[in-house]
Amino acid sequence: MSLDDVEHPLFKYILVPYDINLPVQELTFEGREDNFREQLKTHLNNEKINCLNQQNFKDFKEQLKLKAEGKIDDDGLDKVVQGSSQNYQIIPLTLPSKANGYEGINAYIDSVGRIKDIPANARASRICSTDIRGDCFLSLVFDDEEIFRRKDFTLKDYERLIKNPPDATGR
Repeated sequence: MSLDDVEHPLFKYILVPYDINLPVQELTFEGREDNFREQLKTHLNNEKINCLNQQNFKDFKEQLKLKAEGKIDDDGLDKVVQGSSQNYQIIPLTLPSKANGYEGINAYIDSVGRIKDIPANARASRICSTDIRGDCFLSLVFDDEEIFRRKDFTLKDYERLIKNPPDATGR
């Protein structure tokens, strides 16, 4: 069975909005791993669309054209832009190991938030010890390389994490 086929019982995860005036949210999901990941992608893609007005989008495409130095045509450029809007980056905040009961915390962020000039996320940047642009999701996993499952990551867990961010060494 592939990772995408893993069926998760109901679990909790966190959304850390980039807008400091919006509260951190505890969300729930139940279902297949591929559907969970698609849900994250959809949110992050919609965020990009909302942040990019038409002029910014045109400017972004022009910047890419200049960087490509004529090595890419408009069709290729459209494919690059489309592809960049369908990805997210996973930042492992803690790695699953025998010492921690094979539990790991991951942050899910927009993979090209900086390029698309999405606003900074101060709370997620603190937790991840790097500049994070746009919304951020946090999720807890159990992964002993034989079994993979998502576990509850609650607002209480988030509060502990924001007060004491994990060391970025070795990520």
